[in-house]
Amino acid sequence: MQSPRASREQYDALWQELWANCHAGGPMARTRYRIAIQWLGLTAESRGRLLDVGAGNGAFMSQVLHRSSGLEVYGAEFSQAAIDLAHPTLRSRLANCDLQGSQELPWGGHFERITCMEVLEHLPDDQLALRHIAAALGTGGQLFISVPAWARKWGPQDVTAGHVRRYEPAQLRQLIETAGLEVGRLSCWGGLFSALYLRATDLIGPETVMTVNPSRGVAGIAAKLVYQVLKLDSVLTLGRGPQLFALAVKSRDLAPQTEAPATV
Repeated sequence: MQSPRASREQYDALWQELWANCHAGGPMARTRYRIAIQWLGLTAESRGRLLDVGAGNGAFMSQVLHRSSGLEVYGAEFSQAAIDLAHPTLRSRLANCDLQGSQELPWGGHFERITCMEVLEHLPDDQLALRHIAAALGTGGQLFISVPAWARKWGPQDVTAGHVRRYEPAQLRQLIETAGLEVGRLSCWGGLFSALYLRATDLIGPETVMTVNPSRGVAGIAAKLVYQVLKLDSVLTLGRGPQLFALAVKSRDLAPQTEAPATV
């Protein structure tokens, strides 16, 4: 297991060299954001507090604020480099956190909605991380999770991104329930078009694709087109796709944790 310092240096480098563009406008990132907004039922009238865990440079936060200006939106992020890359208007809403440490999440807890997208697969102890997240969720609150699905789909993109694992649906369900939450919805998303896109990414090279600026040039136009095409997979998905989404609910107050959970 890496030391906290080594992990921080690794993810600072990933944000500086690869992730800033793909998280802001990459087709798969935008797809996750769209589905998170749908599953959480966010509208222009939405109110309350939302925390994005693993918020990176605040790309999803920006979309939520644009859609639901009445929400109080905050972010928790491990990498200071990612926070430094955020738009100045978002930086005051972002705070450092370590999901593998002993401290509670920032911003005071009692959130009505929390999102945790493409985070748990990076962590040695995903159970500890989810306990931290569950503790920050208010009673009756909702948690949206996205992780890569199916161990058999392990490939170059997992290696490039520093993943520790991919998840089986039953594995994620058990993880959520162990944290004291109830699974309201869980499904694998993706079909022909996402499979073709991810295969093309492997052939081109994950590093090359991740550095594409989605706001510039031919590559940017292609990224926007792929995002529109991927919307078809929301209709054509057969439950065996590469993305695993879950919506969990905290239906009761959780007892204080008295001992550290076992490392997964």
